Amino acid sequence: MRKVFSEPTTGSGKRSLSYGEYGNEKVAEWRSFVTFCFGHLVSVSSGKEKRHGVASIKAVPLEELARGHCLAVKNAYRLIKDGEVLLNDGRYLSAINLFRLASEELAKAHMITNAAVFEESDQKGWGWFWRSFTDHREKLKILEHELHRGSYEDKDEFHRRITLLRQQRENALYVELDPTSKKFLPAGSMLESEKDFAELEYKFICGMIKFFMPTGLPTQEVMLQVYKHRRGDTLQRSE
Repeated sequence: MRKVFSEPTTGSGKRSLSYGEYGNEKVAEWRSFVTFCFGHLVSVSSGKEKRHGVASIKAVPLEELARGHCLAVKNAYRLIKDGEVLLNDGRYLSAINLFRLASEELAKAHMITNAAVFEESDQKGWGWFWRSFTDHREKLKILEHELHRGSYEDKDEFHRRITLLRQQRENALYVELDPTSKKFLPAGSMLESEKDFAELEYKFICGMIKFFMPTGLPTQEVMLQVYKHRRGDTLQRSE
C-alpha cells in the first residue's frame, strides 16, 4: 500500500505535501472519522434560520453530496499545492491567501458531510446548508469555533487570538487605509515577518488537511458508502 502522506518538506528544503487516493478498504476508517466529525459539528446548524425561497430548501441527493465533498477536498488540495509553489518562491502574501482559501474549501467539505444526515423533509437543515454554503461566516465558524474553541480554557483569549488572526489574514490580501494617520498601508503591513506568517499558515493547513482527510484523498464511491451508513445510523437513533 502506498504512503498517503509525504512529509511537508523534501530534502531540498522545498515544501511538498503529497496525497494518494484510496479504495474501499478505507471505508471503515472513514466511517469512524465521520462519526467523530459529527460530534464536532452537531451544533453548526442551530440557531435562527433565514428563508431563501423554495430552491434553498431542496434536498441534495446523497450521491451528489458525496461528489461535492470530493470536489471540495480536491480543490483544497490544488490550492495548497499552488500555495507551496508561491511559498517556495518567496511570494509569501500570495501563499498565505491560497492557504486561507484552501481552508475554506475544507470547511465547505465538512458542511457537505454535515448535510448527509438531513432527511429530504428537513427544511431547517437544508435551509441552513443552502445559506451556509456560500457564507464565509459559517466557514469561519467551523474553522475557528468548532475546531479550536474547546481547547481554550480562557474564552476571551480565544476570541482575541481569533480576531487577530483574521485581521492578519485580511491584511495579507488588501491595501488598507489607517483612519488615524489617513495614510494607505501596503498589504502585509501588520505582519512582523511575512515569511514566518506564511510558514505558520502552511503548517496550519497541512495539519488541517490531515485532520479532515486522515486516510488520503476521498473518492465518490467511498464517501457515498460512508454517507449511507451515517444516515442509516441517524435514522435509527431518531426512531
